[in-house]
Amino acid sequence: MVKEGGEVLIFGLNINFTTVISIKELRNLVTDADGFMIAAHPFRGFPCNTITDFNIASDIVMKRQVFDSVDALEGFNGRNLEGNNILACQLAKKLGLHTSGGSDAHFSDELGKCVTIFQKQIRNEVELLQELKAGRFRGSLNHR
Repeated sequence: MVKEGGEVLIFGLNINFTTVISIKELRNLVTDADGFMIAAHPFRGFPCNTITDFNIASDIVMKRQVFDSVDALEGFNGRNLEGNNILACQLAKKLGLHTSGGSDAHFSDELGKCVTIFQKQIRNEVELLQELKAGRFRGSLNHR
């Protein structure tokens, strides 16, 4: 959680945070660590479930000042309503960012609902960061 609202997934930064920090502070830490940032479920917590017009929904969400500091958006989240995932993917396209996917599982039957697909096999954190930075990934629903 960042001060500006929302959650950010961080890769390559090994710090245990004990307080909420600003997105700018977080961006600086991640940049110094040569890491990667993904805005998690960007439409969750906003009244977008009833808004079908993408421009109106994105204007509401874009008031959070996190989107100019992240490297990608979570486009597919297993705990989201379908509409939130659609809006997240549209927002990523508008911002020119790649999408990731995650189950956001709280229960075992929720595991793997959404996934991130990489073009190459990932064997360690170094390879994960290389592939994220190269943009060789995409979020997806897991059609099991």
